Amino acid sequence: MIRFEAVDKFFNRVQVLRDLSFHVRSGERVALLGLSGSGKTTALKLITGLHRADSGRIFVNNAELTSDTLESIRSSIGYVIQDGGLFPHLTGLQNLELVASAAGWEMGKTRARIEELAQVTHLSFEVLEKYPRQLSGGQRQRIGLMRALLKDPPLLLLDEPLGALDPITRTELQVELREISTRLQKTVVLVTHDLFEAGYLADRILLLCEGQILQEGTLQDLVRAPATPFVKTFVESQKRIEAP
Repeated sequence: MIRFEAVDKFFNRVQVLRDLSFHVRSGERVALLGLSGSGKTTALKLITGLHRADSGRIFVNNAELTSDTLESIRSSIGYVIQDGGLFPHLTGLQNLELVASAAGWEMGKTRARIEELAQVTHLSFEVLEKYPRQLSGGQRQRIGLMRALLKDPPLLLLDEPLGALDPITRTELQVELREISTRLQKTVVLVTHDLFEAGYLADRILLLCEGQILQEGTLQDLVRAPATPFVKTFVESQKRIEAP
């Protein structure tokens, strides 16, 4: 579904990604894990075309990401950011209807899809008719997830979607995200700095540092056999993680 081949990215002469190569198989859930500034969000934005690589090649669903393929590739992606990213002057329902309207959907189709996703995310229409400022963080994030899933894209990108939530709500949404991604059989790329979250939501973890992958594997791989001193320090710093 996704393939990076020797990708480099610079911002103001600072190299953010260094010869980055990895792949994500169709139906797989992969976490890009690392400290702030490690390059994980930049990698995610390269997939969407929000940034362009300075060198190397990126493929999404077997198509190379270029100016000619960007629009069709974007149509296959659902993108969720921290705190939902909703338009504040629109209700939750209007935020969803805006996406459907841009896709040329009729109202009947739109309402049927919203009702389906409301059941998946455990939201009522009473909640959807509120403005973002009237909603809890968890409710905003659920609506953001509904918006990303509205057109049923095969690829779901999650950029620290739970980072702004309180611990209880975050745990609840972790469970829901795992259930939803499994039920809907999406390919998922998750950006997070939380080792436990990466291990719970992803099949495979890529730990980045200074734009390079230091270790790739499962949560157990990173905990039991850290490949570098940095990986060991990173794992040990998250004291709530214990080796199974």
